[in-house]
Amino acid sequence: YSGVTMWINAAISMLILYTVYLFSKHRRPTLSTLKGDTVLLVTAHPDDESMFFVPTIEGLHSDGKRIHLLCLSKGIESGYTRILELLDAADYLNIENTTIHAYSHTNKTIEPVPNQTPYQDGMDVIWDPEKIANTIEQYLETHSIDTIITFDSVGVSSHINHRCTYQGVKYHRDHYNRSNILYYSLDSTMLPFKFLVWFGGLVYLFKPSGLVFTSVKFWKVWKCMSFHQSQLVWFRFVYLALTSFVYVNFIAPMV
Repeated sequence: YSGVTMWINAAISMLILYTVYLFSKHRRPTLSTLKGDTVLLVTAHPDDESMFFVPTIEGLHSDGKRIHLLCLSKGIESGYTRILELLDAADYLNIENTTIHAYSHTNKTIEPVPNQTPYQDGMDVIWDPEKIANTIEQYLETHSIDTIITFDSVGVSSHINHRCTYQGVKYHRDHYNRSNILYYSLDSTMLPFKFLVWFGGLVYLFKPSGLVFTSVKFWKVWKCMSFHQSQLVWFRFVYLALTSFVYVNFIAPMV
């Protein structure tokens, strides 16, 4: 009986995921609104790209977009371990250009960049939105970017650094004359959908607008996280086993 129940539950689960996938395919023509071919993903910490954005990265790649990554912090740990981990994960995700603010990494030799102050990782550390906006503008001065994607105001996990990243990108949109750039944010998803594995994708069937990215390659997120060895503590395994962000992302124009 337990074996039959398991297979029934698995079949229902895959049917739900396939339904969300078909719905996302219906939405995908709106990708044409992402004019140009280069997207900048702005994150707060090394491993954000792997924990939250893999379906988006995969979806953008499948539509021929080129992806740049700007990570604002190297993490709270001393040394450069997390930068090296991020570079390996970004290579696996075929991210074209990876930048960690205030650090260079030529041939994976990490060096501080003169006259750049790092953003300090911390649950109680508030980052200045104006400074983040300036960091983004400095990046745009040397790279051609058409669309910027980051967290929304909740920041998925409500981490203050995630929320500050959103505020900084929003500040850039509102105070810099970059009308040629589109700004999108990753929907944080309401509870309990955030931790219902692929069932969490059901909530996006009722969203009025935005882009749905789905992935059945759940192992790809686990592979990405395997590069972040310093972060593989027990609660992250629990997160990866339960979160819908392994399977589904919903991004919408930034508000």
